[in-house]
Amino acid sequence: MITEEQIKEKPWVAYRKEIIYLLIGLGAFAGILIFTPDTLDWQIRSTLAVMILAIILWVLEPVPLALSAFIAIAALVITGAAPMEQALSGFASGSTFLIAAGFMMAKAINSTPLGSRIAYFFLAYTKNTPGGILAAILIIMEVLTFFIPATAVRAALLLPVVLNIIEEFEIKGPAPNIRGMLLLGVAFGANITGLGLLPGAIANVITAELIHKLTGDPVTYVEWMVYAFPLSIILLPVIWWVLVKCFPPEVKEFPGGKEVFKRKLNELGPVSGMEKRCLGILLFTFAIWMTEGLHGLHSSIGAIIAVILMCLPGIGCSRWERTMQISWDTVILIAATLSLGSAANQGAAQFIAGAFLGLGLVGDVLAYPVLAILMITLFAQIYHLAIGNVATVTITLVPIVYQLALYNGANPFMMALAAGIASLFGFILVVETIPNVMVYNTGLIHSKDLIRPGIILTLVVSVVMGLTAAWWWPLAASFGV
Repeated sequence: MITEEQIKEKPWVAYRKEIIYLLIGLGAFAGILIFTPDTLDWQIRSTLAVMILAIILWVLEPVPLALSAFIAIAALVITGAAPMEQALSGFASGSTFLIAAGFMMAKAINSTPLGSRIAYFFLAYTKNTPGGILAAILIIMEVLTFFIPATAVRAALLLPVVLNIIEEFEIKGPAPNIRGMLLLGVAFGANITGLGLLPGAIANVITAELIHKLTGDPVTYVEWMVYAFPLSIILLPVIWWVLVKCFPPEVKEFPGGKEVFKRKLNELGPVSGMEKRCLGILLFTFAIWMTEGLHGLHSSIGAIIAVILMCLPGIGCSRWERTMQISWDTVILIAATLSLGSAANQGAAQFIAGAFLGLGLVGDVLAYPVLAILMITLFAQIYHLAIGNVATVTITLVPIVYQLALYNGANPFMMALAAGIASLFGFILVVETIPNVMVYNTGLIHSKDLIRPGIILTLVVSVVMGLTAAWWWPLAASFGV
């Protein structure tokens, strides 16, 4: 552990690893600028250099992610990869405000027992078996997605409830399979339910913003829901089946039965006025999102209105000081990735796509929609193994896939959408998603517990994505969605 004395006296020794990682990033950055052929346009060269620098910093993490984001923004302007307005455009994006307001909404909701009440309500009326409780957890996650637009917050809200359930199961002895099944149900369920709604996950918001910039047409809340929500519903029983098969429960029935959950629900008391106001604001916000096609207000405006109402004295459910206590580092990171994506769309993404066009296999695969989306989904998940940050995976993959589809006569919207949704998947490694990290940090599961179900889900999800996107997405498009 680095001590304060070491930092003061020999900072270059105390931070040796971090300095080495920084030098690796800067070396790659300089190498691309210097050794890339002069025939390549300078804007493309400099953008590629900044992208590589950002990816290295986000993967190796020699400095906090938000600081890496500032480095990328400064590098865009200094190298001439993007003018100041474009380098800072991510901070003026509706998607950035949707993420920030979504986090604030979640913080305000957590000021009330509404989330726990919803969880215990479903658990009190579910089948009294480990498999039944797992199904309830996944359903609860799906319900919470409509009101809490952040995968990590939904996982954080449900995790204490699940830990209490595990304690009850282990009264007579350890039950590692039940631990693995329920905790991974929280982690995987948070991500899968998040893909169905536009504000449900960071990858969705970034993907929608990139598609808007690439096509000029905004992706509304309802449009995203029509394409992605059925996929989320289909994948929930898939997750349930894989986890039940990989973790056969040691205990057949939950000790104490449903009465335990009914008692905990009763302990919360009657629904308070604060909860009623919170629920009313959430329903009003959902109505704004669902009618975006009528009034034209971006989804971020609905989220901002929700935050305002939640913090207003007399009608709100939280205090502004508490609501502001969110991860602003994440907001900065998202804004920077959007700026970087905007710069990449000026030529770098097309250049990378052109390099892939030299591979004949790419054109052959894109000629078959089912196979193309299956391969995109599988590749995105493999790519995610190396690039842990979801935002980085999305921002680098979506524009390239879009350009490849455009050049090969495939449907660029559907291919880019598939790449963005697949960026959210992360089943094999702990570091791939924040919910994975959260359940791992309980100390009740090991990293190896993810391997077997993770590999199975990676393959099965890719097939389901291919079939759903090839059948349902064209049908949705034919109805003008």
